[in-house]
Amino acid sequence: MVMKFSNLLSRIIVAASALITAHADIQSPTYNPDDLILGFRSLSGSQCYVVNIGQASQFTNATSAFAITGLGDIVTDLATVFGNDWSGIRPDMLWSVSGASSSDQTIGNDPPKTLYATRLRTTAGIQSAPWLRASDSAQSATTDFIKALGAAYTTYSATANSPGKGVIQTNTDVNCYASYQPGGTIANSGPAPGTSFQAFNPTIEGTFANRADSSVLDLFRMTPGTAPDQPGSYVGTFVIAANGTVTFTPIASTPGTLAFTSSTFSQVESSTLNVQKTITVSRTGGSLGAASVEVTVTAGSAISPDDYTATTPVTLNWANGDIATKSMTITVKTDGTTEGDETVFLELKNATGAALGNTSSATLTVSDPPVPGTVAFSSATFSQTEPSSGTAVMTITVNRTGGSDGEVSVDTTVTADTATVSDDYTATTRVTLTWADGDSAAKTFNITVKSDLLTESAETINLALQNATGGVAIGTQNIAVATINDLPPAGVLAFSSATYAQSESSGSDATMTITVNRTGGAAGAAGVQIAVSPISATTPEDFSVNSPVTLNWADGDSASKSFDITIHGDADAETDETFSLSLTNPTIATLGTQTTAVCTINDGTIIIPLAELGGSYNGLISGAAAHRGI
Repeated sequence: MVMKFSNLLSRIIVAASALITAHADIQSPTYNPDDLILGFRSLSGSQCYVVNIGQASQFTNATSAFAITGLGDIVTDLATVFGNDWSGIRPDMLWSVSGASSSDQTIGNDPPKTLYATRLRTTAGIQSAPWLRASDSAQSATTDFIKALGAAYTTYSATANSPGKGVIQTNTDVNCYASYQPGGTIANSGPAPGTSFQAFNPTIEGTFANRADSSVLDLFRMTPGTAPDQPGSYVGTFVIAANGTVTFTPIASTPGTLAFTSSTFSQVESSTLNVQKTITVSRTGGSLGAASVEVTVTAGSAISPDDYTATTPVTLNWANGDIATKSMTITVKTDGTTEGDETVFLELKNATGAALGNTSSATLTVSDPPVPGTVAFSSATFSQTEPSSGTAVMTITVNRTGGSDGEVSVDTTVTADTATVSDDYTATTRVTLTWADGDSAAKTFNITVKSDLLTESAETINLALQNATGGVAIGTQNIAVATINDLPPAGVLAFSSATYAQSESSGSDATMTITVNRTGGAAGAAGVQIAVSPISATTPEDFSVNSPVTLNWADGDSASKSFDITIHGDADAETDETFSLSLTNPTIATLGTQTTAVCTINDGTIIIPLAELGGSYNGLISGAAAHRGI
């Protein structure tokens, strides 16, 4: 490949020798605006070699190829700086040409701040992609940088530090002009990032990776304007021979080549309308003379006229000096069916006035229209019961069905109806839900429902889907109602009776059972404490219980709960004794009217009137009667 490319370049130089003119000695020790500077450097070295090759107009106005004269003993200079193998396979060797017009005045055909920069041609016979124009301020920054490099060049020229007529510069002193990057991202050189050309990557330089005579640089001219990111104009090509001869071939000296701008074109079929697909053909590498080419269109898997229509062949024409891209159109038709990718084959034939480039055939791929699908609420209704305390979450779900092509989004509006925002709920009034390409998972957002402890009817919030993007449709379920249900009653807690009584059992304990009822509702886990307080009874002599007593109900549980109080018996004759009960500290449920009760301990003494005993009673007498001597 290297040998073929080298031989090709040699033949180009030989073939162009009849056109090469002997230009005057254009090397100058000083730098003027619009001069172009040729430079060399090594990534492994600390110096660069620079030669001023004169005004840009000598290159933009050239009509034939010419060898650049007046370079001095460039071979000796390059060998001195980079070694005798400078022209061999040296991936570390870089070279370029750059320049700029004045930043404040027109020079020749160049408006202020016009920039020139080379780019390495990576494929033989195929012009490299042009650098892009930048904003006026960005070009101004790069122009000022090149002027500074030119001043350094002039300063170094005065030292006559080269045996030839070039200038040897120190990289660390001037950052080596050749490494300035209009994109401003190369380390230690160039203007600040963002202040110069966009898309210069990695630099304006080419390499000697396949020998010096295999390195081809395309020169582009970028003029400031109101439309950044537009490609600069192609001026011509620089090549260097192993003997140091540098030859420039202007675009106007060769007819160039004709080729598709890409080997592949694509078009997504519209679901509703026919689409005009533009096919482009470029003329690169030269503009000498008129040129033409035929573009033929042949069906691949696509069928004409069902899938597409096109005139074939179509003849594209270029005038002398014309390098503008030409185009023809193919009508891609909509058919409403899903059928997968279909192809149309394109070919360039019967070129006149210029050769065909490498990309003389191409394929147009027609794809089915995307199916972004439909978004809709998962239900017409959503609901959440108001919490007994704090907050609860109501989750709203939106589904994407029927397709997942492309990134899509939809807005969900949340509007108060009978519910009141802040009092009953909190939520963002507009929530945007987004699906990535290929994503069909349901999306959700939350409405926070608040507790207010008020008894009220169900309250509602209105939901609506709006502003769908990405081609996704909004389904029929585009509205929904979110309902906040009032908290169901937790019920009322109360003693089952206002009084409880239990008789003493002489010489043993008895049990008094206390019952608390839950009525009127059973929502939520409820609880209550019962405080036990002595009145005439004393504890632990007359009764015992751990006070307070806690009773609990589960959610939905309405059964009565009870606990026991131990009543201690004694042999004393005494009046009835009492203690009280109180319901306190209820949770969830409320207290009823019967929140207190009185418990009575009845005395267990047996009193038998003497008349009932008579004289025939022979049984045992116990209790108080026994104590009285009966």
